[in-house]
Amino acid sequence: MFEVQKAAVLKAIRTLEAVKDHLEFAVEFDGKTFGNRELVAKRSRRGPQYPRGMTRDHYAPYFKGIKVGDVIQIPFGNFDPVVLAANVSAACVHSFGKGNATIHKNMTTKKVEVMLFDMDPNIDPKYRIDLRGAAATCAESEDDE
Repeated sequence: MFEVQKAAVLKAIRTLEAVKDHLEFAVEFDGKTFGNRELVAKRSRRGPQYPRGMTRDHYAPYFKGIKVGDVIQIPFGNFDPVVLAANVSAACVHSFGKGNATIHKNMTTKKVEVMLFDMDPNIDPKYRIDLRGAAATCAESEDDE
């Protein structure tokens, strides 16, 4: 760190120290702790819960042949419902565009429900319902007919 940066940080700490009666803070700088609060230990970030592509391999076949207005139901299986719904939501945004599908975790039936409202015309059709091959093969077979 440059000396000018250290001076700027120390000046900011002095400013905070001057008003510490009105706010709570904790700063660790240069091996010293400043402020009137205790430092909170950094939480380590967890890695992914499932191997790459595992959830996609589960939900992708359900998207085969989906059209506007269709509702599909994807069973939770052995997956965490929150993780599965988040992955399905991301796939819908990628494949159909933002705001063109709605997702619901139905805890009674233990399924993620997806309803497709529209398809973003700006998404390249070859990627539209791709989901890594599940519906792309369906789209290709429809083109052959």
